[in-house]
Amino acid sequence: MVFVGSGLSSTYTLIHYLSLLLKSTSLKKISITILEQSNHLWSGIPYGAKAGFNSLIITSLREFIPDPERTEFVDWIKINVNWIFNDFKKEGGELSESWLKKNESAIDRNEWDDLFIPRYIFGLYIKDKVTNLLQKAVNNCKIDYTIIKAQVTNIIKQEHLYKIIATGENNTEITLVGKKVILSIGSPPKHTFECIHIKTPPCIINDIYEPDISHNIQKIRRALLQSEKINQNNILIIGSNASALEAIYHLNDFSDLPNLINKFYVVSSAGIFPSRINKNVVKNYLPQHLTLLRNSKTFTSKKILEAVKKDVLLAETNNINIADTFNSISYLVIELLNRLNSFQQKRFVLKYGVEIGKYQRRAGNEYLDVVENLREQNKLENLKGRFIKKYNHNKSREEFNYLDKSSDSIKSIDPNVKVIIDCTGFQHLTSSSSSKLISNLISQKVCVTNESKNGFKVNENFEANKNLFLMGPLLAGNLNKNLRIWHAESCGRIITLSKQLANVLHQYQIKDKDLLYNKVEIPYQVVEQE
Repeated sequence: MVFVGSGLSSTYTLIHYLSLLLKSTSLKKISITILEQSNHLWSGIPYGAKAGFNSLIITSLREFIPDPERTEFVDWIKINVNWIFNDFKKEGGELSESWLKKNESAIDRNEWDDLFIPRYIFGLYIKDKVTNLLQKAVNNCKIDYTIIKAQVTNIIKQEHLYKIIATGENNTEITLVGKKVILSIGSPPKHTFECIHIKTPPCIINDIYEPDISHNIQKIRRALLQSEKINQNNILIIGSNASALEAIYHLNDFSDLPNLINKFYVVSSAGIFPSRINKNVVKNYLPQHLTLLRNSKTFTSKKILEAVKKDVLLAETNNINIADTFNSISYLVIELLNRLNSFQQKRFVLKYGVEIGKYQRRAGNEYLDVVENLREQNKLENLKGRFIKKYNHNKSREEFNYLDKSSDSIKSIDPNVKVIIDCTGFQHLTSSSSSKLISNLISQKVCVTNESKNGFKVNENFEANKNLFLMGPLLAGNLNKNLRIWHAESCGRIITLSKQLANVLHQYQIKDKDLLYNKVEIPYQVVEQE
């Protein structure tokens, strides 16, 4: 059994699968290989060093993960609370210190559910959990496992097996053969761009988490220090999602950086950041237009989206925080979705579910307080429009342009941009030319993109092909008798879906007569097993 990737999707699939295996009376020993291209095992991008030790979960812990997992996590925190904040204190700046002081009493009382905790702590927890389960499964002769640091570039179907080709350290080619493959490589890669035909190009950060956020903060600091005039140190952020909030938060966590920045320009189609999550939510909120739709005998998936838009607008008109409408709107949307016929449900999964999500973006006070403080100082401006990745260049100045949504005209941003941070989303799978693995899977028809273009088609057992299973964001856009997925990136959703996949893998293992195996055909480097 071969796991491609060791992020959240792989980790939770392994956690659930090993838990089932340890309870099983089967005498078959399973051989497992985990292939991971980075040095960061089990945490993926959000919950480890790539996102830094200062990044916080975007919602409260209560919403972040469901029970019983949340209870287990909190119990683990209580046992390890004396050391888990060490990196946060060591690596953090003024905002991190403020977070600790603000939440000190809640931490002392072990009241965790309403906190927006540092995300890396959750990464420590799942790493501890999966490594303990792996060792226990080895000790009980249930499995043997190998972890290889390598980037998978191709998966080739060979009758009932899969040939996996990867590139290890020093460009060593690695070939494995596996009977079952679990593909969990996260979201497709993002577009990258460069400033061409510009005399003094700005510092460009195409991905704030690559190679990691700390590295990029240092890169930005160096670019800002090169300027002789602070009023020329403007930062352009493309996108207004959680990553954009995180970039701004990190750049304001350290005392020297705010003094080096003149202004943030944030260009996005929404023109606003996610709504603030309040501790005291408006009770008994009733979305009027969704309620009217609920009383209708017939409606479509598009009508659900239109009702959501109207209810969000009505809430704004009545000065109701959009974040306060989340639970009520979500509950009614699911109820209405369940009443649609199969065709309309498919339309919802492929298109309208994702659109509705754009009206339910939320974030905690810690991030949004920084934004409001900058706005009050006239150091941050949101621009509603689409950034144009072309640059006008003439003898007098360089211009950074965007298509203004309100006027449908091209407008220029302050030319004194020293840093550009791209926080836009990922590419469609059919556009993922920068991912050799995805391109090969599509061209060889090992995987077929679904109509959303955000994911691969899978059957009710998560199979994109016989014995090739998917987990994580690449499941988006699937509808069958067991699955209805328009978005598969939240931690809670991945925990639920990975448990379903683990049950499938366990049932397959029970039915298999042959020993599951993988075979390494040439030398490789093994990451030290912890």
